[in-house]
Formats: sequence, C-alpha cells, structure tokens
Amino acid sequence: MWAYNNDYQFLANRGYAVLSVNFRGSTGYGKAFRAAGYGEIGKAMQDDIVDAANWLVGQGIADKSNMAVMGGSYGGYSAALAMTRDPGVFKAAIVDYGVMDIAYQMQNNPFSWGLHLDEMKRYFGDPGNEASLAEMRERSPSTHAANVQGAILITAGKQDQIVGFEQTEEFEGALKAAGKDVTAVYFDKEGHGYDRWQTKLRRARLIEDFLAKHLGGRSGGFDYTEIAAEYLN
Repeated sequence: MWAYNNDYQFLANRGYAVLSVNFRGSTGYGKAFRAAGYGEIGKAMQDDIVDAANWLVGQGIADKSNMAVMGGSYGGYSAALAMTRDPGVFKAAIVDYGVMDIAYQMQNNPFSWGLHLDEMKRYFGDPGNEASLAEMRERSPSTHAANVQGAILITAGKQDQIVGFEQTEEFEGALKAAGKDVTAVYFDKEGHGYDRWQTKLRRARLIEDFLAKHLGGRSGGFDYTEIAAEYLN
C-alpha cells in the first residue's frame, strides 16, 4: 500500500539508497503470493532479500561492500538471518524486536495469535513436531551467531508481549560470546514496535550514528530535543 514511512525518508535524507523488498509471503499481493512463503521462512523468503541486494549492485545503485540490512519483528529476524546465513553480503544490520529463535517463539506464541496459529505453522513449522523444531533451530539467527561478519545494532522493548525481549538478549549474548561487533539497546517502556517520541528520537540517533560509522552516510549532528527525550523519559 502507499504510505509515508519515517524510516525510509530519514535514511534517504542521510544519503542512503533505500529498497523495501516485497518478498514472497508478504500480504497485499493475493493468496498465491502469500502462500509462496509457506515453509520458506529462512529459505526462499530470505533468498528474496539477498537477490534484491544483488540486484541493487547490478543496477549500480549500491556498493557491494557497503550495504546494510534493516527490519523489525519478522524483518528483524530477516535482518539478523542475513548476517548469520549469508555472511559478507551486508556490512551492517539494524535488528528491531526480532524473532531470534523460531522454535522458542513458536513454543511461546502470544495468546492473541490463537486464531492465526495454523497460518503461523504454515510459515514457521509445527512446534509439536520434533523434526520441525530442529529445522526451526537451524533457521534461527541465535544458532549461528558465530557466522556473523560485520556490525549489528539490536533493539527491543522490555514490555513486548509478542516477541519477548529475552530473544534479543539471547542473540546479544551469543554474538558477544563469539566476539562479534554488537550494540544492544533496550527500551523499558516500549512493547512490540515503538510508540513513544522519546524512543523514536533515541532510536534515530542510534541508527544515524551506527550507519555513519559503518557505511559513511551523513550525520545530522546533535539536536537539543535529545536532551528533552532523556529528561522526559
């Protein structure tokens, strides 16, 4: 759908080319397109992300050695997986409140998913099947943290009732144990997605500084509203 996206405009303003991928399994393109993602999380759905990155390079839009990947929730999973499954494709990743352990998520799904659990199983697998659980673990970023090349910024809300922030903590711990470049920030008053202006401002500063350091984009510099965000937090 057509919509304004703060993140895309913010990143474009700082000098980055931004591509938002309509990977298979996405909504908005009919049942067949969505069904093409069944059983393909971490597989063909992830291939679409890598193929899109390679397309950007082929078009001369992106520098092969200077790309970042970013997402929240499932997108956070995909961004983290891009660093663990396909190391070297992206130089950096921004991972917001993502699923880092599929098996754990499917065994601890929120009550609100009850009416959609069959759909979730079609995508992720059946938590009641041990072989399926083993495959979920294999497709989980936390399992392969040692593969990471490049830097990762991860964030999560401590009140998240959809994807518990303990998954982010697990991934952070695995990255640190493997000696990887990781920065983790947790927001005490946020859930699944960030609503408070203070959080949005702090997150923007984190992203701006992180990408400026690793990709070399423009930084807008300090703004006095950052003091207000800390004071009113």
